[in-house]
Amino acid sequence: MYSSSDNYWSGAPGIYGSARGALVSAPASDVAYQAWLTSHFQPTPWPKDATGAVTTAALDAVLIAAGLAPTGLTAPTAAALKAYAWSKAQALFAAERAYPMTGMTSAAGATAIQCAVASSQPNLNSLAFWAAGVPDSSPEIWTDDAYQVWTLTQVEALAFTAAVIGYGKSVYAILGVAADGINGGSITTMTAIDMLGWPT
Repeated sequence: MYSSSDNYWSGAPGIYGSARGALVSAPASDVAYQAWLTSHFQPTPWPKDATGAVTTAALDAVLIAAGLAPTGLTAPTAAALKAYAWSKAQALFAAERAYPMTGMTSAAGATAIQCAVASSQPNLNSLAFWAAGVPDSSPEIWTDDAYQVWTLTQVEALAFTAAVIGYGKSVYAILGVAADGINGGSITTMTAIDMLGWPT
């Protein structure tokens, strides 16, 4: 079965393995490569660029589109660097994560509640189900810093929205730093992009 993260491409530049992130220097005696061939039969043909030429840039484009680091066999272009930075941002947006609510105090005792990003509808459904199970005789209420009373449902929506917006802004802030560095020439490698302090 094809997996971009565990694949080999073969062409004029050589045989490149995505799992190792390098060319296979001696294919005939490389144990890992030979074991891979046993279950996959043959490597994928090295991709071609728009002109039909087999280039490392063409393979870099394939790897970046799959969310993987480029080959590093040639200095990446500004466009490739920007594509890599964007792929990191997209991966962060797609990942599921939870956010604790902050800035609220429980009027009925501390209760830890977490809201997940929109891609995790089952988590949100579970949270809503839990909220609905709070006895009507002693509803969970929250007060903000101005002592305004919030129902649990209101707090869920408020905390979720604020957390997700805040996270999105932090990702875009780093993306902006990456773009400025690429345009200004201070960022010339994918490693430099990785070191920018992306949020987790």
